[in-house]
Amino acid sequence: MLFINEWLPNPAGSDAAGEFIELRNDGGPLALAGWAIGTGTGKRFRLSGRMTAGGLLVLPRRITKLALKNTDGELFLYAPSGAVADFSFFAGSAPEGESLNRVPGTAAGNLRRGVQNFVWGIPTPGRKNDPVPAMGISDQPYPFGVPLGASGPDAVAISGMSLCAGVIFAVALWYAITKDEKRAQLFSGGNQGDRA
Repeated sequence: MLFINEWLPNPAGSDAAGEFIELRNDGGPLALAGWAIGTGTGKRFRLSGRMTAGGLLVLPRRITKLALKNTDGELFLYAPSGAVADFSFFAGSAPEGESLNRVPGTAAGNLRRGVQNFVWGIPTPGRKNDPVPAMGISDQPYPFGVPLGASGPDAVAISGMSLCAGVIFAVALWYAITKDEKRAQLFSGGNQGDRA
């Protein structure tokens, strides 16, 4: 089976010189006539030649003429029938110098569920993708509109925001109470004039 194995949308340096797409053939020898790769802009590059069983095919931008987007990128692999055989995407900005690598051991076929089997990592064109630590890899659909690697507020930030909001509320309440004589009497339990 032919699938997208790795792609580099935002290389360090020139995009035109550094961008590449890598395909992997996990099946037997394969004729590439009729297969194509394309971007979210609709442009396609038709493949030709043959791939060996277990082979990798690296396609630099100078050959494909496909400019990969650095933000909200999409890459498609089309079967000879014209159907989408594989798909990879990222939301947000691509980290400079990192490629989107298929997690070792995963293959195409999760398109219907929207599962993202790719992670950012060190580019390895023409070589096996580096093993990825198990933590941080999930078989859950990646939410659209959230950049990869984005971090949400942690527990310290949330507790700090809560403390700040509590102090602001207490100061506002104290100000409102002391500003109005009737409210001050209500909360102090008596008439302020009687305290002299």
